[in-house]
Amino acid sequence: MPAVTLEIPRAFCDQIRQPPDDNAVVWRYMNLHKFVWMISKKQLWFTPISLFEDEFEGRVPPPMLERARVYFERRGRLESHFPNHRRQLAQVRHHFYVSCWQIGDVESPDMWRNYCGSRDGIALKTTYGALRHSLQGFPIGHVEYIEPDAFEDPTFQFSVLYSAWLKRKEFAHESEIRVGYFDGWVPGWRFPTEHKQITFGSPIDWDPEPLIESVVVHPRADWSYIEAVTEVLKTWAPSKRQLVQWSKFSEWTQQLDARRNRRMDDLVK
Repeated sequence: MPAVTLEIPRAFCDQIRQPPDDNAVVWRYMNLHKFVWMISKKQLWFTPISLFEDEFEGRVPPPMLERARVYFERRGRLESHFPNHRRQLAQVRHHFYVSCWQIGDVESPDMWRNYCGSRDGIALKTTYGALRHSLQGFPIGHVEYIEPDAFEDPTFQFSVLYSAWLKRKEFAHESEIRVGYFDGWVPGWRFPTEHKQITFGSPIDWDPEPLIESVVVHPRADWSYIEAVTEVLKTWAPSKRQLVQWSKFSEWTQQLDARRNRRMDDLVK
């Protein structure tokens, strides 16, 4: 992300639904190499919505395009303004970047499976309030899960930027929290005249260490994985080196708790 102050509309931030309690637990599931990158670089990675597998994310649905077409037609600007407006609406999803988290009191087996694979991964556990405070000024809040026909309702209030917080009902199990930003909030930025495929994301400076309540290790990870994650914390977040935990879904948790407690005392010294 450019090293400039973003001009983020406060009214837009206020539009995003918030959890009722800042103490709500949030999780970030990721592979170990991504965790090492995050904690060593002290940065948070943001991905363009256009790179997500769900091709509907961030797209302006046909009913909303029709509303825009009617708007310009009534003002006699259909041919002079609508084509460019439609082109810009289609480009927004290539210029809106998000970081995705999950809200929930307990670990999610679906999230382990979908974001960490069969054995490799950790879940960073924190609270919504701590995450929001660490990203002051950035829009953050609940993703809203809607039915496809919601856009047919003429009273539906649609914003092309808020569409970054809209997903289909099929994804409701993710209970997602998103934080994001738009290139258009950079002073002086303009839509490119020609679309170029976005194949990367963008980091922001961000220190995860103060947020960490625990680092939960993949349910099928072995003891060497615990040791590797602990070494990562000892190197780049030493104040949190004692907070590595095995997943509650691990078949070994009860069997190895005693062994773990003995060895962790030595490991974190």
